[in-house]
Formats: sequence, C-alpha cells, structure tokens
Amino acid sequence: MGQLTNAQWRRLDQALRGLYVHADAEAFPARLLESVRPLVGSDISCYSELNPVPGGVRNVADPPSELLDSLLPVLGEFQSQHPRLIDFARTGNTRALTVSDFLSRADWHRRDLYQHFYGALGLEDQVSIMIPAQRDVMIGLALNRDRRTFDDGDRRLLDALRPHLTLAWQNAQAVSQLEGPASSEQEAPASSLVRLGNDAAVLFAAPRAKKLLRRYFPERRARNVLPEPVRHWVLAFLSGAGDEAVAPRHYARRAQGLEGILSLRLVRHRDLDGWLLLLRERRKRPRADLPPRLRRVLDRLLHGESEKEIAARLGLSVHTVHEYTKQLYRRLGVSSRAHLMACWILRRGDRPS
Repeated sequence: MGQLTNAQWRRLDQALRGLYVHADAEAFPARLLESVRPLVGSDISCYSELNPVPGGVRNVADPPSELLDSLLPVLGEFQSQHPRLIDFARTGNTRALTVSDFLSRADWHRRDLYQHFYGALGLEDQVSIMIPAQRDVMIGLALNRDRRTFDDGDRRLLDALRPHLTLAWQNAQAVSQLEGPASSEQEAPASSLVRLGNDAAVLFAAPRAKKLLRRYFPERRARNVLPEPVRHWVLAFLSGAGDEAVAPRHYARRAQGLEGILSLRLVRHRDLDGWLLLLRERRKRPRADLPPRLRRVLDRLLHGESEKEIAARLGLSVHTVHEYTKQLYRRLGVSSRAHLMACWILRRGDRPS
C-alpha cells in the first residue's frame, strides 16, 4: 500500500503528541478521539472498549450524539451483521479496513444494521482498527463518513497509529491506578511516572520524569534509556521481585542552586505489563540568612538599582557587585532580576525597604 508521505508523517506526529499527553483511564477515549481528529477526518468517530470481566461495552463518540446513544441497543442487536466484525472473528485481522472493502453499496444497504443504525445516522462508510489492549480487553476505533471516501492513505495512517494505542491505553490505566483511591502511592505524582518493560527498557516517560532524570543524571545517554545507576538498580530487583513494591532508592544532587533529593520507587501492578518507576523530588529551600554583603546588594537590587548605581552607593567596584549578583542568583535558584524579586518576596514575605 506504499509508505507515508512527509505530510502524513507530520500529521501522525501531531496525533501521537496528543495521544501521549497525560490522561487517566476515564479521559483516555476523549484524548484518543481528539488526537485522531486531524489525522483522519470523519463525521463521527467512535471508541469502543470491550472488557468481559466487568461486563459490557464502553462507547464514546466524537462529537457526542444523542441520536447515536439512543440507537446503541440497535447496534447491539444487529452488530453480528457487521462485515468488519465477521472478518475479525474469522481471521483476527486488526488492520485498518472499511465496510466498502467487503460489501457493495447495495449489499450494505440491504442489511438491517445499515437500515436501523448507520442509515439512521446518515453514515455510508466506516474504517476501523481493532487492538488487544490488555489480556481480555479489546479496543476498537471506528471512523465514519457519509460518503465512501476513505482511501489507502487513511488506512496507512491508522495502521501506523495502531501499535501506539496499546501502550497509550496501558499508560492511562497506570495513571488511574496511581491517582485512584486504592493507590498506596499518593506521595508520588503521576506526572513523574516511567513505565518499564521487564528488561528495564523505557516504554513511556512523562515529561516531568524526563526532566527529573536529566537534572539528577546529566550525563549524555541514548533516548528512552535509563541512566546507568538507575538501570543497574532496577535490573537488580526485576528478577524475583514478584508483585511486591520495591523499597525506594534515593539520590541526592545539588540542582539549579537548590539542594534536592530524588526518590525512586519501583512498583508492579496486576493487569499491567512491566513495571512502574515513580519519581519524586524534594527540594530544600535556600537558607534564608544571607551574608551581610549579599543582603546589602539584594536590598538595592530589590529597589531596582543598576549594578553601577549599587557600586557607587556601597563603595564597591562594578565587577564586585556583578559577582555578588551572580552569587545571589545561584543561592536563590533564579536566572533574572525579575525572577529574583518574585522568588525572594514570595519566599520571605519581604518588601523592599
């Protein structure tokens, strides 16, 4: 069927950026449908999640449709007539296929499923993919149009998206477990989550987790690879750890002028492949007491004076004032005059005298 064009790759990249944004299990269907919207256009997009353990099928539509919701019992009654489901039951093929791949327009219109459901919604064709998300959970993504206009390019885009859906769905389940009332890891924010395979390979890392790893382990390394000290620690526990939480490991590093401690906790949850690495940073506030020479310079900076004006007022050289200013920036973890003023006033409750 050919390769993706540069324009299609850009659309796919945009969809994946949206798909991997932090979302829990409840928000995942809406996030997926929103991400797919600019990838392959449709009149109505539908997410279906079949989980026989709790029972039933979860359906989410974009845009929401009261008419579609009212017709869902009809879909349940006649869905055995759907050519895509018949083919999947027979072959297990999960790739992107359309109704028009199986039936002519006339044959499709003769089916009760079309007459009482798709025809009532004004939908003529559908392209869909199906993926096993986890154990007995099956996800279906169906895009519908009022005309038979889906083409090979649409199929290629959905097939390129398909392998990412399982991982994104599992990430959402992991976030829900961490944020839910039954979680014992409330002290670890979900934004500091890394999902690992059983070989310590990084399956997913939240943006804040990536920043924390770079801050405490600044050495260069390949993308999606744990820092060596962390990787060795993880591998030491993966074999024989069972389903129990591993005792946390702590790393301390002076970061951005502040004393910080990075806590790493390795956890395994049932119903999720691999492991969860939870990162939490505890940063100490800078000492409130400053040497008198720095405090005098700080007072003048908070009055908005320039380094030249401060030097003249305090009887110092401009070079000395500049060095003192740099020391203040390092001690308070700031990078500009405005940042310095905001942080100092918020932290100390002081006002320029």
